[in-house]
Amino acid sequence: ARLVNMSQGVPCLPIFEAAHKAMTALLNTRRLPYSDVAGEPDVRESAALFVNVAYNQTGAKAFSKDNVIITAGAIQAIYNCLALSIEGPQDVVATPLPAYSIYQQQTNMLRGTFTTFGGSGLRVPTPESLRELFAAINGQPTSNQKLRVLVLCLPNNPTGAMLSVDEARELCATLDALWEEWYAHDSAGGFSVVLDEVYVGITAKPAPSASLLTFASARLRNGIFLVSSCSKGLGAMPGARAAWITAPNTATISELAKIQLVCTGNASTISQAGLKGSLDFLRANPGQMDEIWRYYQARTALVVRRLQEIAAKFGLGTIATESEATFYVWCDFASLPRVPGKSETDLEFVSFLKSLHSDATTGLIGLAAVPGSAFEVRPSDMHIRLSCAREELSDLETAMGVVERAVCIICAERRV
Repeated sequence: ARLVNMSQGVPCLPIFEAAHKAMTALLNTRRLPYSDVAGEPDVRESAALFVNVAYNQTGAKAFSKDNVIITAGAIQAIYNCLALSIEGPQDVVATPLPAYSIYQQQTNMLRGTFTTFGGSGLRVPTPESLRELFAAINGQPTSNQKLRVLVLCLPNNPTGAMLSVDEARELCATLDALWEEWYAHDSAGGFSVVLDEVYVGITAKPAPSASLLTFASARLRNGIFLVSSCSKGLGAMPGARAAWITAPNTATISELAKIQLVCTGNASTISQAGLKGSLDFLRANPGQMDEIWRYYQARTALVVRRLQEIAAKFGLGTIATESEATFYVWCDFASLPRVPGKSETDLEFVSFLKSLHSDATTGLIGLAAVPGSAFEVRPSDMHIRLSCAREELSDLETAMGVVERAVCIICAERRV
């Protein structure tokens, strides 16, 4: 008996040889000194240069090391950004559904107020959804709450959605208008926008140029924090816990460093060596990101095709559509019959998929997946996230066999 693990989002590609050499070279010195709290200067400079190339930041918009702080993973980066803006329950953090749960957990830890918006059917945030959000939070005459941080995870975990150039432009224009409407006389400095873009690198073009960073006005840009990482497409090194924040407003870097000083201190020097090696390699070989996208796209496409076949075979609605980015497939099993203990909630369905490792019909193979409720959507919506980062395509075929067997059992029990 065994499980095909499609739960944790761990890349299946090896780290870049350039990163391996850089880390090995540092180890060969037999010295691992402390890092500067903001990160080693040469690593910060490499990160800035990478963002300049990837996001087409030229001229006055170009970044330097003074715009960058290295962090111990993207989770630390997000925490730093939230801690900079949250002082109490009056400060609201908002993110669209489905939402990565760490945003809520960190907001709660900082004693802020967390909310979601848009509904799970929204592919990406829309101008209308933003206007409704700002009005709902800022427009309460008896409340002192104000939206202080908007977190946008694009490319999105778990859906794989990403912005188009037109959508990015439109959102920037909307946020500018909302700033005028709600923050023109705000003594606390308005709101910030945290762009959680750690899945850049597992994206088709025009990403990452289709980012709010590219089209933001000077005022909006001043409140942007771009979070990037070498854990996924930019290095496949999740265990290194090396990420960085790029902030157009250089004055915020020293404030972020104060927060970081009392948390992790920073990523290890060996992780920073790997980060610099990865980013220097990608900057010199930009086509590598296209290859990474094609590698994972072949895997998500296989899973989507098989899910579509399963849906057609059992007369279900659309279960999945092609991912625009990442190595995830966001599945909608809302049309699956409801069978107690198996498919009344996403948690039941995920448990049932896993339990099939004891079913001889599947060859004693089960499937591990993530329930959609882990991303703040209702358990009854019956979403699950599948990570397609598996080296062997046959593993994905096997996993889809488990899904088909589960659907077959549920549909048969429903008929009875």
